[in-house]
Amino acid sequence: QGSSSMYLGVFYNQGTVKDLVSIWVANRNQSLSTDATCTFTEEGNLTLKDGQGGSIIWQIGPGNLLQLRDSGNLILERNSNASSTVVWQSFEHPGNTWMPTGSIGPDQKLVSWRNASDPRPGPYSLIMGNNSNFILLYNDSIQYWDSGPWNGAIFSNVPEMTANYIFNFSFSNITGFTWSVYPEYGEKYNNSRFVMQEDGLVSESSYDPSQDSWDIFWTKPNQHCDVIRYCGQNSICNNNVDPHCSCPTGFKSVDQTEWGNQIFQKGCERASPLDCPLNQNTNSTDGFLVFNKTSFSGWASTFSQIVDDEGTCKSRCLSDCFCDGFYFLQAVGSARGNCSLFSGSIYDGTVDSTSQGSYYIRISAEYLNSQAPPSESKGKFRSGLIAAIAVGGAAVIGVLCLAMILIILERRRRRREGASSFNGSSPVDRRSHRLQKNPRNLKD
Repeated sequence: QGSSSMYLGVFYNQGTVKDLVSIWVANRNQSLSTDATCTFTEEGNLTLKDGQGGSIIWQIGPGNLLQLRDSGNLILERNSNASSTVVWQSFEHPGNTWMPTGSIGPDQKLVSWRNASDPRPGPYSLIMGNNSNFILLYNDSIQYWDSGPWNGAIFSNVPEMTANYIFNFSFSNITGFTWSVYPEYGEKYNNSRFVMQEDGLVSESSYDPSQDSWDIFWTKPNQHCDVIRYCGQNSICNNNVDPHCSCPTGFKSVDQTEWGNQIFQKGCERASPLDCPLNQNTNSTDGFLVFNKTSFSGWASTFSQIVDDEGTCKSRCLSDCFCDGFYFLQAVGSARGNCSLFSGSIYDGTVDSTSQGSYYIRISAEYLNSQAPPSESKGKFRSGLIAAIAVGGAAVIGVLCLAMILIILERRRRRREGASSFNGSSPVDRRSHRLQKNPRNLKD
């Protein structure tokens, strides 16, 4: 599985499928060391131990016949007097994969892996509901998809299904749902499976031998951002970009390695702590990052009230050390609106053009002042250069203005001196002098 961990399980034949694709894993909760042993004891127990004389990791039995059927079902039987009894079978204990002829009933569920190379149970599961339906759950508690009830031919919320669908579903109140491939499609779709994926989507796929690959027919929900906690805490999901998850300004991914591998469930955390003054008379230096056309379905409100304006809501949050942000929904035609403060991490932020109101996430001024990206630094350099040019230009203009003032003052001084030499003459004589100095004024 791409690591040094070892598991006992059922996989597709590598002669048919090049990539090792699992159907079922016995010890999914605990990996094995290289000296692990699997024995079929005299008592008829199949026992998996981690190392010589080590502890028992997994065990079934007793029985006296172990077989792997073509369906992928691993079966332990007890044979006696020409009769056989199934003691245990892997199809009754599915992992993340639902195979043809297998059942998902009231006591079974598909559980996702942690990631593509770690079969430990993840947070997502597919179970049968109480209305002849299937539902997807996060942590066995939060529902985020419903197949709709089964009407004998299709599930109402799976429009891809038709009466002549490739797969034949049957339902029993005892065993739940079982499916198989219709005989006329068997050659092309015989190697098919349903998988509860680690990203929270349930998918149906079939193996294409000509391409040696698995072709996915459909996934539910239709989009990743419809999966609860897909991007983890303090993050934003956008179905229109790839990758879908991102950390907002002032936050960073909790696990950069997983983030690089397109695993986002740990989400984001603050890049620097918030400012909460010990003296409450001192204002916090924190600011807010506003999100419009964005919805956050996972957050806990600690205060909700109609306030006079958005500024009042901001002040309430900044004065509360436990406030990590707020939601403000302004009333139509008024500055007043509903102010809801929240505390702790927020979840399931999704770009949503229909969302009303604005979400304000509290962010430290320290981060905003100290973590400018390279492009912003270049911008600051250009701004500084422009400012320097502007200051230099202002200095040149100042010199020119000073020169003009000096010239004007000098001309006025000369005029005064010229005027003093005609103190005893008549106004006509003085005008004659000016006309001699400027012949163009003869028309005057």
